[in-house]
Amino acid sequence: MFLIAGISSKIKPKGAAEYCACPACGTVSPLHVIHKYMTPHIFFIPTFPFHSEYIATCGNCASIMRVTPEAAKVFIRHPEAGLDPRDLTVMQNNVRNICKSCGEGLGHGQNFCGHCGAAV
Repeated sequence: MFLIAGISSKIKPKGAAEYCACPACGTVSPLHVIHKYMTPHIFFIPTFPFHSEYIATCGNCASIMRVTPEAAKVFIRHPEAGLDPRDLTVMQNNVRNICKSCGEGLGHGQNFCGHCGAAV
């Protein structure tokens, strides 16, 4: 007898929280929520999900945030309730720092703008 087994990763979209404040960029924009999990297979039949997490992506800055499981389950049942920024943990911040005087991009750790010389 032989056994065919494996593990696959699954991603399922769960909707968009329309009017939520992004903890990374601070703008009110849609946060797109997905459910990411892994499933072992035995003879190509999925058995049970494990390593489950909910992830939100900001529609404005594309930053990636982890959503608490409790808040995600409430959001799935009642999408109109939205997400509270306190239930989000920033995993990857994609906000680009810019000079407030001229709008030029700033490097990490710069104290002065390289274009106009203004203090950051």
